Amino acid sequence: MDSFRETQRQLRIAIAAIIVIISIGVLGFILIEGLSFLDAIWLTIITLATIGYGDIYARTEGGRIFTVLLILFGIGAVAYGLQATATFFFSPIVRDLRARRRTQSKINRLRDHFIICGAGPIMEHAANNLLEAARRRRVVQRESIYYPVDNLLDRIFGDDALGHFPVLRGIMRRIFMAFVWLLHRGDTILDIIVIVTPSHEYAQFLRENSIIVIEGDPTNDSILKRAGIDHAHTMMIMLEQDTEALLTVLTARALNPNIDITAGTLDEALAVKMVRVGANGVIAPYEVAGRFLNNATLRPAVNEFFNTLLFNPHADTQTTQLLLWEQSPWVGRTISSLQLRDRFQANVIGLRKTSGHYVYAPAEDYLLEEGEVLIAIAPGHVIPALHRDCRDQRKGRPQAATWQRLPVPSALPVVERRIYSLDECSAAVEAMSGHFIICAS
Repeated sequence: MDSFRETQRQLRIAIAAIIVIISIGVLGFILIEGLSFLDAIWLTIITLATIGYGDIYARTEGGRIFTVLLILFGIGAVAYGLQATATFFFSPIVRDLRARRRTQSKINRLRDHFIICGAGPIMEHAANNLLEAARRRRVVQRESIYYPVDNLLDRIFGDDALGHFPVLRGIMRRIFMAFVWLLHRGDTILDIIVIVTPSHEYAQFLRENSIIVIEGDPTNDSILKRAGIDHAHTMMIMLEQDTEALLTVLTARALNPNIDITAGTLDEALAVKMVRVGANGVIAPYEVAGRFLNNATLRPAVNEFFNTLLFNPHADTQTTQLLLWEQSPWVGRTISSLQLRDRFQANVIGLRKTSGHYVYAPAEDYLLEEGEVLIAIAPGHVIPALHRDCRDQRKGRPQAATWQRLPVPSALPVVERRIYSLDECSAAVEAMSGHFIICAS
């Protein structure tokens, strides 16, 4: 910032020097050569520009001496001004400043967006998952553009599955998709996400991947305001220090009482405190990792099934949530009347009521109400159409009501502990068969 201010100072000096030189040149030619005001300006400009058309020139000895001095001092001032101007417009600092202003302009136009405050390995994995999901979404969007063309070719040449002109159709597809990749960017989740990170290197990496980034301390009010917290929908906090995460939750809740906040904590004891200061949900990574490890060991088929639905971006079938917001055409209808399987190859596997309670595998005659959230599984390429049908093609993201997802846990019951001897442990192990072994420290 200091070098930017120095560049600004140099540019101001150069502009002032050029104005002074031109003023002296015009005044000198008027007094010495007796030229008109317009001719004096013309002669001064072509002299400083070293053009010299020769139509107007100094005719007296005094005028020629003045012209020489004007060239010596004027060209130096002009060269200094050009150098300062080039530095101002092409320096890395000015490029970064322009980039920050463009980023801020994008954020100011966002409404109901997501804010992610984070740094560290967990944050990097979360961002990589977002990038992969965005890449897959763009592929699906561009493939959907080709579907009408493929149907047209089927009507002209016959179904390609039967081997009608496969080489010709392959060439036409590659040419068409090349133009689509050049002209169609596609909308993804990255368009409505703002990441706030204190790490300069990580911020640069995110910018290179076209993610909207605010570099700064997320506990700072001004940084969160720059991220658009006043009109944000949801906030996720994953910082390397739990105390900073706690302070960020407190700051965010004070700035926007209606925002939905999810925070991560390494210390499980701080989960309750984060809820008290304003978090709607708290996730302890080590606790979650332990649950997944147990599930993968004890119920591997269940674990792989849900991992495929939730976390595998390459799976054909994916999970999505559908909010029945105000004036949704689905409100007041039964699940069977929506014909989701016939129209979208989708199935409803769960439902969240407005109270926060869940209904697992709701009945086909269940009557849907406003504010409920359907959890459905469907092929990835039909999920955007499924959301549009749920929202009646209205624009904008729905504003879901926030609710406390993490209840304050009650005190754990005191369990009497017994220390077994080595002989007792050996005897118990010998009596076991088909048991599980857990190695821990």
